[in-house]
Order: sequence, then C-alpha cells, then structure tokens
Amino acid sequence: MTAKASKNQPSQSLSRRVQRQEGFKNSVNKILVVLQRSIPSKMKLPLEAPLAYSSLTKEQFDLEMEKGIEDIQEGSVYSADTFKMS
Repeated sequence: MTAKASKNQPSQSLSRRVQRQEGFKNSVNKILVVLQRSIPSKMKLPLEAPLAYSSLTKEQFDLEMEKGIEDIQEGSVYSADTFKMS
C-alpha cells in the first residue's frame, strides 16, 4: 500500500500546484477588473478569413444571402443598438 500511495503523491502534489496557480490567476484577474474597471481578455483573430464579395461566385453569394435570410426568419439577429459605442 505504501508503494501505491507514493505513486499517487506526485500527481496529487502537481494537481495541488496547478490548482494554486489557477487560484492565483483568478485572484489577479479579479484585482485587475477592480483596478482597471474592465475585464481582461485575450484577443484572437479568427482562423478563417471573412468572405469577400469579389471572391464569391453568384451561387456562393446567393447561398450566403439565403443563410442571412434564414437567420432573420429564425430571430437570430441583433439590433444595431446592441453595438452602439458610448
């Protein structure tokens, strides 16, 4: 049993260290939110380039328009007021 316990100890201590590091990161992020009055986040570029009208065939353009119309009909839309900058 002692051999089994010693095998588990390194993974448990590693797990505890990871938990402490995550706790520390969370604490730092909370302090940053208070001090900077903003939420820290990472910016990432999308993996796919956005569609350009000039690169689409008529069929591809029509398909994209149909997707947009379906979104509107399903209510998957946002008001322009949602994105107003203050």
